[in-house]
Amino acid sequence: MFARVNNVTGAKDIDAGVAYLRDKVVPELQGQKGFRGLTMSGNRSTAEVGILGLWATLEDLEASDSTVSKLRKEAMNALGGEITVATMEQVVAEVPQAQDMVGHPLRIVRVKMDPAQVDEHVAFFRSTVLPELKATAGFLAVRNFVDRKTGNGTVGTTWTDEESMLANEATAEERRQLALARGVEISKPNYRTVLLNQLV
Repeated sequence: MFARVNNVTGAKDIDAGVAYLRDKVVPELQGQKGFRGLTMSGNRSTAEVGILGLWATLEDLEASDSTVSKLRKEAMNALGGEITVATMEQVVAEVPQAQDMVGHPLRIVRVKMDPAQVDEHVAFFRSTVLPELKATAGFLAVRNFVDRKTGNGTVGTTWTDEESMLANEATAEERRQLALARGVEISKPNYRTVLLNQLV
């Protein structure tokens, strides 16, 4: 699966953005081949928003460019702020489809690795990091994205509550140091709340 990862800074009206995506963007994209869903997260105190559009294949994503560009411009008129867009491959996902994630806290880190070692690092994440996360109290879901050309990626984990998320920080810092020893840089975490979760 592939995703457009949209990051917004300086958002002016997050609620208007949520409404526009829910009422206009999702219904229109549901008619597009390969559309697999859209999620939106935000941090009202920092005016940051993330919008994730999921597509079955890279070809489906690219075929939707013209439609999405128009919708993005309209969404930004409602939301306000500045936006950056990246295309990434979803390399690991553990998401309970039956559960509505809206209202749950989301922890996001950005990663950087040697593009030649993406498969090696993904295999390590899948075999070692994922089982640890799944065994952690309060863990709900994870999505791991990477741009194979640049080695840049994003990992988002969703939690039942903020207490569970923050209680995991000591372990997460240990994982960050281990990753650094393996040649993977991991940013300090960014905290948001899931505002919209429309999966096909």
